[in-house]
Amino acid sequence: MPRNLLTQAARLVVCLLVSCCALAACNRADDADSQSSAASFDVHQYVVRAEIITLPTETDPDAELKIRHEMIPDFHGQDGQHGMKAMTMPFPTADELDLSPFSVGDKVSLTFTVDYDRQEDKLLAYRATKLEPLPADTTLVFLRVDAYTVRARVTSLPDPANPLSEFAVHHERIDEFKASGDETGMNAMVMPFPLAEGLSLSRLKPGDIIELTFTVDFNIKQDKPVAYRATRWSPLPTDTHLNLTPSSAAAAVAHE
Repeated sequence: MPRNLLTQAARLVVCLLVSCCALAACNRADDADSQSSAASFDVHQYVVRAEIITLPTETDPDAELKIRHEMIPDFHGQDGQHGMKAMTMPFPTADELDLSPFSVGDKVSLTFTVDYDRQEDKLLAYRATKLEPLPADTTLVFLRVDAYTVRARVTSLPDPANPLSEFAVHHERIDEFKASGDETGMNAMVMPFPLAEGLSLSRLKPGDIIELTFTVDFNIKQDKPVAYRATRWSPLPTDTHLNLTPSSAAAAVAHE
């Protein structure tokens, strides 16, 4: 065979080998990306008791499944969130989930899954996968626990000699406070606070300026707070300036 033909054949073999190696490398990279993606992807499953609020119907097939569920203490959300409050929320449904046996108002055990990307720390999707009926007389607890932190001045403390005495503070306005309906905000005011179990006030005296944390149990079905309690306090410098002036809107209502 002429030398030039041998040279061309050799070059062709080299090109083929290079192409095969490049293709193998691409395949390995794709496999590595796929394995990495799978390694960072989780499907979490939760089971919670709930009440059906809306369902798709023959007249409105595009309506969504809407559920009012109890608190989910073991829920794992994004940004380190743990737990989900009792709430009303829509649920996309898995293809195999049959809603025909159920009606609005039914009490059910809901199973749903959440697709979670651990690498990005975010929820990707969720869906209802199973509904099981509960007895009609099942008592569901639709409490949402909200926590607030506010600066305040201590106005009174419990006195063992006076059973009517109580812990009370004059706190600043709480803009993010969630009241009934669409109402938000709590005006600066003097109010008493029941104490969470174990909370000590032994180092406090009237006039002290503190940062107070309290929780509110909110019944989402009744759309109203049902209980609240002081859970923690920490001292603030004595020269801390507090804005204890009621807002103009609240002051106008009080004046009327």
